[in-house]
Amino acid sequence: MLDLNVPEDAGRLAEFGLARQHVEAIAGDDPAMERDLRRQILGETFVASAPESEVDERTRTALMSSGVRYLPYIETILESGHFLTLCPVSGRPLKSTGSFVVDTHHIAYRFKGDVVFYLLVGRFHGRRAALCVPSHNLLVTLDVPERGPTISRWVANIMRRLIAFSLAEPAKFQLRIDSETDALTLIAGGMANFGHHIWQELSGIAQLLAAGRLPRVRSLMLGPHTWFRLDQVFPEIAGIPVTKCASSEDMLVNGFSQPGTILRPIGMQITEELRFRLRRAATAALGSAQVARIAEAGSQYRLVWINLRAHNKVWQTQVEGYAALLNALQLEFQNIGVVYDGWMDASEIRDAIDSRLHAGIIRYDTLGGSIESSLAWANAVTTYVSVVGSGLVLNSWLVQKPGIAHANRAHLNQRVFWNSVSRGMVPTTFIETGAVNCDSTLYVNYDFDWRI
Repeated sequence: MLDLNVPEDAGRLAEFGLARQHVEAIAGDDPAMERDLRRQILGETFVASAPESEVDERTRTALMSSGVRYLPYIETILESGHFLTLCPVSGRPLKSTGSFVVDTHHIAYRFKGDVVFYLLVGRFHGRRAALCVPSHNLLVTLDVPERGPTISRWVANIMRRLIAFSLAEPAKFQLRIDSETDALTLIAGGMANFGHHIWQELSGIAQLLAAGRLPRVRSLMLGPHTWFRLDQVFPEIAGIPVTKCASSEDMLVNGFSQPGTILRPIGMQITEELRFRLRRAATAALGSAQVARIAEAGSQYRLVWINLRAHNKVWQTQVEGYAALLNALQLEFQNIGVVYDGWMDASEIRDAIDSRLHAGIIRYDTLGGSIESSLAWANAVTTYVSVVGSGLVLNSWLVQKPGIAHANRAHLNQRVFWNSVSRGMVPTTFIETGAVNCDSTLYVNYDFDWRI
């Protein structure tokens, strides 16, 4: 196992017959190289897609700080059914001969050059993650933000699963290699992360529809994490066959029976159209009468959404802090209401806050409610105080309300890109990192003075 980002490892590629300059070219999502490959292999002229051309330089820079990149390979697959790259030995241009789902959100594209090799794309951002050459027992991890021994072992294990399946089921494996390329199978819903599902996958499907690519899609394969009903968000896909998977093993096995080239749609930004689609889907699920009742509550009171959290990255004095904040607002404005948001594991926190509140504060409890209900309440509130995470996605990316975000120091670093993710959003105000007491651990608990 080699890491292209480690100079000593990159220098060893020649031991396996691979040219470093070709592997480095394979690792990059370079529009110029994509144009050249399309010209050589497909005889077409590459035209920059809307996601790249519609994002201004400042916004693109902010988004790139999160690890997100414009991915020209997606448009190439949508148009041609092939992933294009270079042979790592000779540098010869190649198009993919087969695609395989290897876990919930990684796809391996197969190529036959001077050697047979696989290029894995994945993580939340869909970038090129690893190069695998089975005949050389070689895995090369590429230059993406997530790295280290644990990540490398994970990627190695999912490729071992694919190789084992190819040996156990050679006929099914060959069918995937021979699969037609004028059809597409889309996969989504594999990551247990609400924000990335909306930001990357649903925005990617929205872009596909906007570009008129739907006729090429013959199948959808959905993992266990989709939250919204996709046929309500995108009525256009209602007639496409759907395969639902409960695990990564299901996705690997079911992927062999899907038609055409497999693609996970990835977007760069959430648009107003996608926000509208999600609100429409929430109304369809809840019924217009319930949505109207929620909106009526928002018209009668100044509703403050507070995001409660009982697991990793917990605001340690949230009970005292939220209660004091709401009581201070009630004294000033007189018509405050609170919307409790969070998982059911925060019910004791809710009750402790509730017992401290001014009697005049109206209370609405949404703990453990549906995502559609949460979206309707997020659209009804006056303002919010949310932890950087899924709750903040609802408040800031999907509705247009002002509010405050808090978190530990590591998650507060997301302020760099957060306000660029959803076009036309009301910018979230993040508390200052220096006001937070904690170490730099990613999921450590933290504290701060509510008065800020």
